[in-house]
Parts: sequence; C-alpha cells; structure tokens
Amino acid sequence: MLRSPNDFPSRKGHFFVAPFLDLKTEAQLGGKVTTTQLKVTRRRLTLDPPRALADFYQLSGLNFPMDTTLPYSLQDLTWGIETLLGESAPLPVEDPGFAVFGSEDSLVDPVLSNRFFPENTVVEGAGHRLEALRGSVQINDG
Repeated sequence: MLRSPNDFPSRKGHFFVAPFLDLKTEAQLGGKVTTTQLKVTRRRLTLDPPRALADFYQLSGLNFPMDTTLPYSLQDLTWGIETLLGESAPLPVEDPGFAVFGSEDSLVDPVLSNRFFPENTVVEGAGHRLEALRGSVQINDG
C-alpha cells in the first residue's frame, strides 16, 4: 500500500497501522532499524532461518513464539528483507489517511512518521503489535 499511497485516499474508515516509508533508520522516513541490522538478518536467513526470524521478532518487540517451522516460505522472507533494504516508498503527494502508532514501537518512530501521516494518533505504551494498536481506533459505519 505504501508503494502507491495516492491510490488510498483518506476516507472514513481507512487507516494505516504503524506505517513507515522506509524501515531503514538512515532514511529518516519513519523506520528505526539500521541497514546493518537488516543485512545481518538477511545473512542469518541463509544460515538459520528460524533463529533469524526469532531474532527479528525479538528486535521488533513482537516476541511471537517460534519453533523450527517457518510461518512463511524462506523465499518470501528473503523477498521481504530485500524489499526493506530497497528503495523508500514515495512520499505521499496527498494526505494518505489516518495512522495509528505506538509510542514504544521498536520498528517505527511515530515522531518521524507523523510528518507523512499528519492525521494520526499515538497509543501510549503500545509497541508494534496489532492487538495493542487496533483497539484505539473507532470506526463509525454511519
């Protein structure tokens, strides 16, 4: 979605959860993960995929239980890391919509990101977990 932000105009009921334009902290586009951390994760994926994913989950504060079975294919995980290491998403030309951020998110900086998502709320004490963020948004269907 963030690759084509203008395809998602701000409308009632449309919002982003913990959005960023680039996860790499060096880009200053909302991400808090260094390029080096992403490259290390990519290398670890080739050596010990379950451990690499568990380490990334721990870094992100997600702490999902992991076993030896990957929840996604190795090809998909590698594509994801390569995408995160690639180019930044384009800056929105228009207001992309409402965003929800966690004040304690280990992956996304709400202060940097709110420049690109001016309609937003920050949930105090929340991290990157969807469960902690989704309850903060009230959607009226009427």
